Amino acid sequence: MSISNIEYYRKRIEEESRRAASETDPSVRHVHRSLVKMYRNRLQAEELRAELLPSSAAQRPNTGVDLARRDTYTPSTSRVPTASA
Repeated sequence: MSISNIEYYRKRIEEESRRAASETDPSVRHVHRSLVKMYRNRLQAEELRAELLPSSAAQRPNTGVDLARRDTYTPSTSRVPTASA
């Protein structure tokens, strides 16, 4: 049984937070805190994805095509060329 991306990111946030709290070296602690920030951002993206897509789509791992499709800019309005007279 595989876990969802959302569950995975929650576990990673918990684990990296625990590591950051117990670390004494400031540079290593910074790395763990940076990982927590990254996983929080990814968790937010997955939660949004789960709201917008069917639950089966939200549970599958990201693929390159999915990431590219999500990162593509789609303008909300189309521009119509005007004739200069």
